[in-house]
Amino acid sequence: TDVIPGVWEFKIKRNPDGSIASYKARWCVDGKRAVYGIHYDDTFSPTVRAASVRALWHKAMSLGVKPCMTDVESAFLNAYLDKAVYVTCPQGYERYDEDGTPMVAMVLKALYGMPQAPRCWHDEVAKRLLKHGFKRSEADPCVFTYCEGDKFMGLGLHVDDFMRVASHPELHDWLHNVVLKGYVCKDEGLADCFLGVQSEWLNDHTVLLHQERYIEDLGKRFSKFLLKKRVKTPMDPAFKLSDDDLADKCTPEEWQIYQEIVGALIYPTTLSAPALAQPITFVSRFMSDPCKKVLKEAVRILTYACQNPRMGYKLNMLRENPPDTGIPITVWSDAAYANQVGSRSTMGQIFTTPYGLLSWRSKTIPGVPLSSTEAEIIALVFAVRELIFLRELFADLHMASEESPPTKIFEDNTASIQIESQVGVSDRTKHMQIKYH
Repeated sequence: TDVIPGVWEFKIKRNPDGSIASYKARWCVDGKRAVYGIHYDDTFSPTVRAASVRALWHKAMSLGVKPCMTDVESAFLNAYLDKAVYVTCPQGYERYDEDGTPMVAMVLKALYGMPQAPRCWHDEVAKRLLKHGFKRSEADPCVFTYCEGDKFMGLGLHVDDFMRVASHPELHDWLHNVVLKGYVCKDEGLADCFLGVQSEWLNDHTVLLHQERYIEDLGKRFSKFLLKKRVKTPMDPAFKLSDDDLADKCTPEEWQIYQEIVGALIYPTTLSAPALAQPITFVSRFMSDPCKKVLKEAVRILTYACQNPRMGYKLNMLRENPPDTGIPITVWSDAAYANQVGSRSTMGQIFTTPYGLLSWRSKTIPGVPLSSTEAEIIALVFAVRELIFLRELFADLHMASEESPPTKIFEDNTASIQIESQVGVSDRTKHMQIKYH
């Protein structure tokens, strides 16, 4: 039987303000030495989607409560393995037989470093939640809901971190003392920093979600590249590329810096900074072959982010209760047809509720649309796809029902509206019905 070695790992865990929370020492196995089919089979483990976390925030707004967090300490160590795995004894805890031969240990529960550890933990905690009456969301397998009478609790699972929303305070104690009994859980209190997104309550009804700490760390990391002057927009409104610009390529060193800057900005763009969505989508097209002018624009975007580290979005509690038919979602969809050298058609969507921003997307349109109308149609298709997911998620979170009214989608292209209304089909657009519907 193959024996997997291990190593001690030392880590400093920090609070949202950067101060030291604790010192951790953990013995991990060398997962690279594990063999598929012998030590493990399946390894995929889902994590909660960013849109699902925002949906939980909207559920909290509708209930008039503040989300909280739970951290399960050494979570992977609670999951049982489905295969026999042998590892070397940790340094300092070696054991030998009578002949002096080093002994090995048979692992019954998962250890950090094992490829299957995240999946085993997710299966373990999912079984525990389902056993106590929680239901798994059909839209997101990492969202669980519990409903009994007028009591409601929603959970978003990201590995060993839980974001929880409860209509009654006693549900939080029930979760820790009954549902998660046997695990070493730490009640983190309010969700001040979940997945790196900080929540700042401006008053009792308004919360600002941002990633100030992460942006400040980026400013320190790339301090020598930041612009000295203040920039008012992420990108220059008059920015255009010519053939000469595209021919002026970056050096290998500049190329590496470009990839690091753009890659680092994708994280806040996805979670908390919709203002960066379109600029980052544009500069991401040149990751494999950037030119100097695009590098300057990436530095401008980084400078804008560092000059506005608390940029994000706000959510507001409403004084009146949500309607019985559910919380309405409103969608705005738009597309920009390729109109300059080196550019491609781009689409964008924004999803909102009465409480504030719910989701956003800026994406290069796949394929080659032949007209601005076709680009708008493709954008509408992607908007409807995301909307279907959000409505299913809202239904699982008891924020929508079969009586919910149709969702309003705002679009500014007359031709695409007529095509979708089945009144503007012509010889040049008849293929769209088959291609995109």
